[in-house]
Order: sequence, then C-alpha cells, then structure tokens
Amino acid sequence: MPDDASGLVFALALDGNGAAEEITPPLDAPLTDDRPVWIHLDRTRPETGSWVLGHTGIPPLAARALLAEETRPRVQERPEGVLINLRGIDLNPGAEPDDLIVLRCWIDPNRLLTIRGRSVRSVMDSRERLQQGEGATTLGRLVADIAEGLTLRFGERLEDLDDRIDDLAERVGIDHDEELINLLANVRHETVALRRFLAPQRDAMRKLASLDRPAFDPRARERLAEVADAVTRHVEQLDAAVERAVLVRDELDARFNHKLGRQTYLFSVIAAVFLPLGLITGLLGINVGGIPGNTSPWGFIVVCAILAVLAAVTLVILRFRNLL
Repeated sequence: MPDDASGLVFALALDGNGAAEEITPPLDAPLTDDRPVWIHLDRTRPETGSWVLGHTGIPPLAARALLAEETRPRVQERPEGVLINLRGIDLNPGAEPDDLIVLRCWIDPNRLLTIRGRSVRSVMDSRERLQQGEGATTLGRLVADIAEGLTLRFGERLEDLDDRIDDLAERVGIDHDEELINLLANVRHETVALRRFLAPQRDAMRKLASLDRPAFDPRARERLAEVADAVTRHVEQLDAAVERAVLVRDELDARFNHKLGRQTYLFSVIAAVFLPLGLITGLLGINVGGIPGNTSPWGFIVVCAILAVLAAVTLVILRFRNLL
C-alpha cells in the first residue's frame, strides 16, 4: 500500500483477463507503465494536485476540473480523453442520509484516473474483484463496473425512501400531525437533494454510453447503456416519491383543516347557546331600578330556570336545523 502521506490510494495494472497487479508509480514523475493502468487518488492530498497538473499530460482545463471543489455529474469529451464526474451515496461513517460523494474520472486509451474526496464503496468493490481475478478486462468496462456500483446503491436508498413514505402514509390520522410533518419534510428534502444530482447523472450516463472511443468497447457501451436506463428509472422513481410525499402532505393538511373546522364549529355552537343567556344576565346586572324579582327570595332560582329553558330551546333549534 502507498504511504499515507502520498496522494496515491492505489494503482493497478490490468492484465486483460479480469485480474490486476498492484503497482506504486511515483507521484513526482510521469507514468511509464505501458499496460492499461487504473490510478486512484485522494483529492485532499496536496501531492495529488501537483501530479495531475504537472505529470499526467491531461489538458490543463480538464485537470483543473478533476480537482475542482464543486462539481456536478457530467461527461466532457476531449481529443486526449474523456472527463467524467459522477455522484454516489456517501456510505462513510457519520454521513447524513442525503450526503453524496463525488468521483472524478479521466479515461484515455491506456489509463483510468479516478479521484475521490471520501472513500467510494463501489471503487473499493471493483478493486477487490480485480485483485481476486474476477474484475473488468478493459478500462471502459471498469468505468461501467464502478458506475453500476454507484447506481445500485442509489437504488437501495430509493427503496428506503419509498418505505419511509409508505410508513408515513399509514400513520396519517394515527400519530401526532406535527411529528409526521417534520418526518415528511425530512423525506422530501432527501428526495429533492437526490434528484438534483441524479437527473444530470442520467444525462451524463447516456452521453457516456454513446461515446465512440477506443477505451469503450461495445460490451462496455452496452453496460453503460443499462446503467443509464437504471438511472432513468431512479429519476422517475424520485419524481413519483415527490408526488407521493405531496399527497401525504395534502392529506395531513386536509385532516388538520377538518379538525380545525370542527373545533371552530364547536366554539360557534357554544357561543350561539350562551349569547342569549349572556344578554339576559347582562340586562339583569345593570345598576338601575325596576329589575324584576330583585326583592323576591325566589328571584335567582326563577332566573336560572328561565336561562336553562332558553338554553334547551336554543339547542333544540340548532338540532332541528341540523347544526348539531
């Protein structure tokens, strides 16, 4: 393994039969191995930038794009090679559900250069298959292998999102609405974040599958076309997830408005009952002479009885008019 102070994560020379030999090219000199070589670099190391810019022969604009801080999925074809930027699910410890990793690639006839900021699981899986003699036989198929791994993990995350939306839909009307609203907001945020990068990745994969370059043989292009189709399905699945989340939110809003309407109606009924009672008690409470029954020992009981009868009559009228 390379020293941790180096920008080199690993380098493999493919034998064309599904296996590879690990090599350690120095990062202060041009690569001289004539075999198809896969070099994987850590973008956070300063040696990576200096080697990519000064010793790879990659055009300066493409080299700076490989090292850029902010990227989005794309495929840029140049005479010397092809620049590929892809996104994948971040499976590293401590990553948030909507965190995505960036994999920057440069491929020419005899070299595949990949650069990452954080560890990429599909890259490590492809490396293990090569070390076991069961990996890609060409660099183009290796790119397809890595892209398939990234797409597979997108599919797993989308299935999890679908399950969570189904669970929220089943809980509508059972659990506390505010809690569901917060959970639904988190799901929608993840869904929108994934779609933001999956849509351009779909276009990038389609373009990659259509390239007529020496590094991409017909089998590699066929696999890339399958990956592009899978990414398209993922984008459609995300669109459907967004619509389902909107429906769940609409149902939550409808239930909230229904509950609010019932409470408002209840307060209106109570006000309708007590309004005439309040009017009568207000009139009897004014500080003027001539209030009937103010000297009678039965006056209070009589007033209470009148108020009870009046309240009952009001309730009967409301019931008769189907207001209760």
